[in-house]
Amino acid sequence: MKRLLLMLGLALFLSACGAGDKPAATQAPEAEAPAPTSDVVQMDFSGLNDTMAYAQMFNVVNNPKEYVGTTVKIKGTYVPIPDPTREGLTYHFLVVADITACCEIGVEFFLDGYRYPQDYPTQFSQVELTGRFEMASVGGQEHISLKADSMKVLKVREN
Repeated sequence: MKRLLLMLGLALFLSACGAGDKPAATQAPEAEAPAPTSDVVQMDFSGLNDTMAYAQMFNVVNNPKEYVGTTVKIKGTYVPIPDPTREGLTYHFLVVADITACCEIGVEFFLDGYRYPQDYPTQFSQVELTGRFEMASVGGQEHISLKADSMKVLKVREN
């Protein structure tokens, strides 16, 4: 019951910003990272605590059209998932979890010029992505994705 009340409170807090408002970032992208598709990171989730980052990503995934074209910086866990029907095809996800890791949400991301597995960290490594939200389609179903400009490995998971 406490968890339900907390989630409802978070949903009300997030919706209080208004449907058309998007939080502006206060920090520019790092100098050594490749320039993102936009000069300014519009939403910086990387400095949020785990629960708030999860809540923001929950909102993005459930209201995707409001975020298309928005440039974002976000931290999470890298999870590659091989396509069971097409050999050699791997989907790449950034998974964001709340502080207790009981709730997780993932967003598919794309990195041009990266080859799997040599250019990616090991599964479950902690990474930070900077890029722009776009819509992607798989089997006729649209979903939000992240066209990443850069990936910074924060912590490599040892096997």
